[in-house]
Amino acid sequence: MNDIIKGVSILTTIPEKTLRRLVTKELFCISDAIADSAQADKDITDIDIGIGTLSIKIENNEAVYHFVPSEKLEDVVKQSIIYKQNLLKDELEEALVERVTKVYKEIV
Repeated sequence: MNDIIKGVSILTTIPEKTLRRLVTKELFCISDAIADSAQADKDITDIDIGIGTLSIKIENNEAVYHFVPSEKLEDVVKQSIIYKQNLLKDELEEALVERVTKVYKEIV
């Protein structure tokens, strides 16, 4: 299984521990959204989680989850599957070229 938090930590240099604390805060927000829905007598809570919409339906005191990806996530998945693109690799290569170019320009 891929660890997205670890990957984002490496890419951004934000400590993994900090990102995991952020996820905990996100869970508190999800809890709040569910509580708001329950208070409004709704049995479905729709939550925008940034990469799509997470729907949580409460049936017989059990949670049923449904995820609808955002258009951006759909595009990334299609590019990765259909065109065999690795967007992370492309981004890292572009960043490397920019850094080398910048250093070269400073030297010249």
